[in-house]
Amino acid sequence: MFQATVYKIMIGCPSDIKDEINVVYDVLNEWNDCNSETNNIVLLPIHWSKSSFPEVGAHPQKILDKQLVDKSDLMVCIFWTKLGTPTDTDESGTIEEIKEHIKAGKNVMVFFKNSANLSSLDTEQFKQVQNFKKRFPGLYADFNDEKDFKDIFLKALQKYINQKWLNNKAQSQQGEKPTAKKFNTEEFEILREWVNSGDGTLNILGSGGDEHYEFGNKIYSPEDGKDKAEFRDFIDRLKYASFIEYKGGNMYVLKKEAYDFVDNKEKDKSKDLSLRQQEILQVIAENNTITINEISLKTGMSRESVYRNVAALKNMGILVHVDGRMGGKWSIKTD
Repeated sequence: MFQATVYKIMIGCPSDIKDEINVVYDVLNEWNDCNSETNNIVLLPIHWSKSSFPEVGAHPQKILDKQLVDKSDLMVCIFWTKLGTPTDTDESGTIEEIKEHIKAGKNVMVFFKNSANLSSLDTEQFKQVQNFKKRFPGLYADFNDEKDFKDIFLKALQKYINQKWLNNKAQSQQGEKPTAKKFNTEEFEILREWVNSGDGTLNILGSGGDEHYEFGNKIYSPEDGKDKAEFRDFIDRLKYASFIEYKGGNMYVLKKEAYDFVDNKEKDKSKDLSLRQQEILQVIAENNTITINEISLKTGMSRESVYRNVAALKNMGILVHVDGRMGGKWSIKTD
């Protein structure tokens, strides 16, 4: 048994890409087999065909953005002869997913398949792909076939994990400032409400012994000297964590780091999972909805063991029982 950080990796591609989707699943599973226990990291693939569910109330792509893109930590994007189906706002669903990842400060790995049967091409779609490739704002990789893609993707993935996740983790363990990003429950609630208020300013009202603190649209008045000292210490730690920026006078504004911190705290609940819980989560992600008995058959765990671990994942807010019964079908919670 070991504890691990779970990173969700979204696979995005137009409909002409099929075999390479399976390659990504295989590479992630192989990486997990060889590295998860050593590095305390689990890579969880997500693709709309296995990880989404029917929902109404918005454009289909916007629903996928909410269900998958918002939960993803990294996107792997593959193009060949098609750019994809246009959405209500972008050239294609895949391009919208790329933009949403970039907007959220998350990385996207883009790959282009070179080999194509020119006689059977949709020439207009292929032209769109080539135009997108020419104007793509970053580095991408080309490949010729599945084997070539597997080799290129595996090397790129390992480099990314080493530099972005393992290196950051090591730096955090060795050099993180002792008070940075450490807030008690009451302080986090103030920060959460402030981030969600729509007003990113902090105003320190008054002076001397009569100070009040306006976080967004809510004012806090210290009850005594100790309370005031705690508010000042809280603001110092917000500065220390680079969550706020001084704007002159007695005013500060929230920085992107604060929004990301709150978002991760609220959304990233798949942390510190046991090996069995990771295996169960993987099976559910691959099947969308599944029963306790089906999980037991696929994992080889006893029904009682599956039941206990599923109940624990439910209590963490990761899983939800779709039909309202513990023995019924289960799915990954999306909100």
